[in-house]
Amino acid sequence: MLLPLLSMRRSILLGAPAGRLFLRSNRIPTLAIHPRFFSISKPCSLIYQPKAKATKGKEALSLDNSQQNAKKRPASISDVEDAEKEARLLKNKYYIKTPKILRPYLKEVMIRPVGFAFSIVILQQVFVVVPFLMLWYYFFQTGYTPSGMPADVVARGLDTITRGLVNLDMDATSKAQMAAAGAASYALTKALLPVRIPVCVMLAPWFDKWCLRPITRLFTAIFKKNTVVKPRVPK
Repeated sequence: MLLPLLSMRRSILLGAPAGRLFLRSNRIPTLAIHPRFFSISKPCSLIYQPKAKATKGKEALSLDNSQQNAKKRPASISDVEDAEKEARLLKNKYYIKTPKILRPYLKEVMIRPVGFAFSIVILQQVFVVVPFLMLWYYFFQTGYTPSGMPADVVARGLDTITRGLVNLDMDATSKAQMAAAGAASYALTKALLPVRIPVCVMLAPWFDKWCLRPITRLFTAIFKKNTVVKPRVPK
């Protein structure tokens, strides 16, 4: 009973008609399975299970991206020193107790005191010159003069601007109007000092990060590039 079944199964797997195997030989046939049929059979799927693909999480991908970016953009010596100072500052008990709104300014003072001071000085000069010139032009074009300005400040500004307009090729009336507008602008700019200083302090960290540091890195790279000594080729 078993022999005809085995013969029929073998003939079906090998593509031969049933009964041909018994006509050729009287030997007991062996069950042969073609590799193509075995690869799609159930035992093959149970024995050779495909390995699950390892998927990286978002944190691992972000870490790999940050490492690749760090390799592409080598950090300068100042950046490494700032990172070390920031790591030590995060453990400082006074920094931890500081309110969050004041931490950026404290961090800037502790890590980059020179850059913070230069930022305040530069912003102070910018907020003096730009409003002074704009107010001067506005007062001269409109003929408006603000009232209530301190007389000594107006007199000092008038004297300074009059001496600066001596060599200007204008008639006396225009010079007087320009000097009066400049004196009013000078006095109003002096009056804005209590507002100007806090604004400069608030904008100092941003100015240091986006203006001073890129300029410093650019000049450092140019200086290092120009001071590279090429090795002499032996003759």
